Formats: sequence, C-alpha cells, structure tokens
Amino acid sequence: MAYEIYKKLHSLDKKNTEAIEMLANLGHHLSYFEDSLDFAKKYLKDNPRNMDMLYLQAINFVNL
Repeated sequence: MAYEIYKKLHSLDKKNTEAIEMLANLGHHLSYFEDSLDFAKKYLKDNPRNMDMLYLQAINFVNL
C-alpha cells in the first residue's frame, strides 16, 4: 500500500527526493529490484555520495 502511495506522489512530483528515496527502499524490501535500482539511480543523481543509497544500489545489482 505504501509503495503505491509513494508511486502516486512521484507521478505528481518527479523531483521529490523523499519519494524517490522511499521508493528505492520499499521496492527493495518488496523484491522489486529493477524498480528499486532505477529509483536508487535517480536519487544518486542529486546525492552522489549517499552511502546508504550506494549500498542499496550494490545489493540490487547482486539480486538481479
């Protein structure tokens, strides 16, 4: 349910970094690894040194 809410929020505001971060994390926990990886890449464009998101991106690569 939360994933769908954040997807709707993201569709309304593509620049909302909070929504992008939550979609990356929720997508990973729901095993949507490709979606999570896409959102992690979007988040890292604005925050390239965020260690948590870099780690999440690496885990998603392993799971794919």
